[in-house]
Amino acid sequence: MSEPILYVVAFSSEDASDAAYSPITTDWEQSGEGGTRPQLLSREIVPALPALWYCLHLPKSPHDIVDIRIKYLPWLQEAAFAHNILLVPMGLVRRAVTGIPKEWSRTLLIGPDDEQAELARLGRDLGFSLSPAVFSELSTISLRTHWKTIAENQSASVSAGLRKTGIEPVTALETGGIELPMRRLLRQVGNKNVELPTDPESMVLEAWRIQAFVAALAQLDSENVPMAEDRLPSEWEAAAQRLRRPLTIGLPGVSPKQRRLYQLKHEDTPVAAPVRPSILVWPERYQDASDSDIESSVIALLVAHQAIADDSLGITMPAVPPKAFTALAALEQHCADLAKRGQTARPLAVRKLLKQLNKAIQPVWEDPLANNLMRASALTIIGSFPIGLSTPPGSSDPLSCLMPVSYRPLVPLTRSVPNALLPRRNAQLGQGFKVLVAECIVAEDPVGQASRRAWGAVSEMFSRDDPRSSMTYQMTLSVDDLRDAIAEHQPDVLVISAHGFYNPAQNVAGIQVGKGFSFGVDLGPLPPLVILSACHVAPRGTGAVTITDLLLREGAIAVLGTLVPVNVVHNAVLMQRFFVYMIEVLAGRADHKSVREVWHRVQTSNAVHDVTSGHPMFEEWFMTRPPAGGPSPHELFKLGGSTKRLRRGNVYGDTEARLLEIADGFGDKDRVTNWLKHDYVPESAFYCFIGDPDRIHLQPPTDPSSI
Repeated sequence: MSEPILYVVAFSSEDASDAAYSPITTDWEQSGEGGTRPQLLSREIVPALPALWYCLHLPKSPHDIVDIRIKYLPWLQEAAFAHNILLVPMGLVRRAVTGIPKEWSRTLLIGPDDEQAELARLGRDLGFSLSPAVFSELSTISLRTHWKTIAENQSASVSAGLRKTGIEPVTALETGGIELPMRRLLRQVGNKNVELPTDPESMVLEAWRIQAFVAALAQLDSENVPMAEDRLPSEWEAAAQRLRRPLTIGLPGVSPKQRRLYQLKHEDTPVAAPVRPSILVWPERYQDASDSDIESSVIALLVAHQAIADDSLGITMPAVPPKAFTALAALEQHCADLAKRGQTARPLAVRKLLKQLNKAIQPVWEDPLANNLMRASALTIIGSFPIGLSTPPGSSDPLSCLMPVSYRPLVPLTRSVPNALLPRRNAQLGQGFKVLVAECIVAEDPVGQASRRAWGAVSEMFSRDDPRSSMTYQMTLSVDDLRDAIAEHQPDVLVISAHGFYNPAQNVAGIQVGKGFSFGVDLGPLPPLVILSACHVAPRGTGAVTITDLLLREGAIAVLGTLVPVNVVHNAVLMQRFFVYMIEVLAGRADHKSVREVWHRVQTSNAVHDVTSGHPMFEEWFMTRPPAGGPSPHELFKLGGSTKRLRRGNVYGDTEARLLEIADGFGDKDRVTNWLKHDYVPESAFYCFIGDPDRIHLQPPTDPSSI
């Protein structure tokens, strides 16, 4: 019953070639011609949007069409099966589908009305199990028919009872990311006709109640509790108290630099900022829709797609204000300017700029649905703004300290939409992993020398602590050398140690490889996880084209990069701790399912290194054992030599309090108090995970038979 289901949606296109796409030089992406503005969706794709929404109502996996015991639903949620939708031009359907593994079930092909004959031919030749459909045929009746036929086609391969009826169409764009996953989940427990509130705030509250209800039912079913109805109310209440689920957040908005570009070229048409939408998505057509409505529809589609995969919730927030991008750009520029002069970022200036950023992003946090972010176990942000750097109301820490946060690139939509809907890759590193550190900095460079020393220490840790994992360090001073090293070693994790660069004139960010430069499009194919141990490779304030985004096109599942230049030694400490915790998971001494969870632990627990790095004497004191012997402040901090605990939402403040208590035991409280007055840069918060780090697994998935 594990055969993946594939849907294909084709659209008419004047360009049916599959020539390499250059994100830097494509004319219409620079000018806005041929695409919506400001988030750049090709108008050729627009007629296919209702068909994509239609597919989200169909089974995402064979599990959707069979009766499954409720106790297995948490396993299905953990597995995160997504709809596999291939969005391609008509002229590329044959080639694209032929490249999909044969064991995939070619299920339904949908395309333009004027291509009906060609669709029929492709359907026969490529082995689709359902007759192809054209856009105008999609309806409530066809949806019921398609679901029933898919279920009947699976009847020979399943022993459980079939569910031949699906869900009725969900048309409200504003709440689609909430209602669609909930309708599907309710259908699994036999309550598909439950009425849901129509306003977003009430619907979200009801969705949390439904999630808790299903969790309670699953718990009781797994215990085989007799008279479970008697225990259900108390179990439901308990589940509601402890419930945390991954959330998908749509965060529209582009930088003022991008806006100015389009407004200058289209002065007669001002660029409208997207707001939370309220138009109908399906079965509406888009011939006369505004760019803002089209882009809102697409963002809602991407949010719903990911929320359905997680069997959770997806919320589209209001657009990020332009002032927030401006504040972020100022922060990034401050750090970059000092780095060019060989100086580190100034803590007090960074604090001031972060306050400006938090003030500018405040309208997003004031939205009535924003408080739901605090209930998340993890966040997938579909958007261009690194909201994890901002501090939510009621917290003194950046959002990324509260929960794991990862980002999906949004602009240009022409690229992000097909990429998001493609069949998802997963990587399993739980049996060990190979790391390749590709050193791209020349030997005489002081930064390169420090990097080599740091990675040497990390390599020794690998050979000592985990025989199943390995690290190889290799000089790669050209793009060809780097490609050859990847091909030779076939790593699971690629660390690229390089100088990052940002070109404001071209608004692009990449890396320096030896004496040359790369934006990443010449490096593939890449391993699942790429870590850019390089500065300023993921700036967001100006809407730059970044190597972190482009590496996803080269085969990486997830890419870790920085918004600003960071200290090479501090970066090495962070990376060493990242690999330490990955090895701890493999050894059974830590419980993290994915690299996203490991990174969150590292990012949060690294606060103490951020704090002590504010003054060189503070760092030295922290790492030095007292002359009379005994543990260092660092060892005491790690071993719990303090009554202060690190609370969620106040990690940095509690870290300071814990350090002061430890310092008091050494008679150094006044010294530490004075050092803290110099302040510090929360450098760990300036890292961003792009892509799907939650799909790089460090533990095998739960075996349903063990539930």
